[in-house]
Amino acid sequence: MKFTRLNDNEIRCVLSEDELGDYGIDLDDIVTKNARTGKFFAEILSEAVRTLGIENVDVIRMASAQITVLKDNTISIVFNKSRKKLSAEVRREILEMMEEQLRLGGNDSPEAMAELDLLKETIDREEEEEKEASGVPIITSFIAKFDDLEDAVMYARSCRSAGRAESRLYVTEKRDAYYLLVIKGHLTEQTFRRICLIAMEFGELVRLDAAGKAYLEERYEKLIAEKAIEKLALIGEN
Repeated sequence: MKFTRLNDNEIRCVLSEDELGDYGIDLDDIVTKNARTGKFFAEILSEAVRTLGIENVDVIRMASAQITVLKDNTISIVFNKSRKKLSAEVRREILEMMEEQLRLGGNDSPEAMAELDLLKETIDREEEEEKEASGVPIITSFIAKFDDLEDAVMYARSCRSAGRAESRLYVTEKRDAYYLLVIKGHLTEQTFRRICLIAMEFGELVRLDAAGKAYLEERYEKLIAEKAIEKLALIGEN
């Protein structure tokens, strides 16, 4: 795979079909730009930023791409800087991949991590402002009710990717119902929606508003005060 910065507005990536396959996609996915293409582009852009040493964050916002199959069957992808920003979700994925690469390379200094956290906070703020302007309700937490602890454990095991989410578990006095509070925090919109939908497979959603925390604190016993999803997933595994 080879990256070239053509100018201030364009980056080119040339890779083989085998390298494309390493990302779990093929040429048809790239040409049709289906659901898997966005993640692939995010990974490629993240790698380009690292390889080319690009410091200008605006480059991360390049959204359009021109795909060409060259004579030697390699694939050329030219990313053009777009006037429209990438979605908040894609930008978060790029930052998360950059964070992982910094950790793997031993370059995760406090200063670098603080800068990434600042960028994430900026994305969160912009997303909230956009939703407020559009009139779309902002859902940042939910409460799921489970009939027994086993259902809560099974749910947690199916949501391991969200283990770092802020979550707390409450129980009724008679131990006949368990309530899990999950707060979005820095989870991507896609991950948050996914774990919210999965909750309905093992229990039921009972609240989707910010007042949920106070509702639980007033009525039920706090069984797990923090990282409930992560801790529930470990129950019975030893």
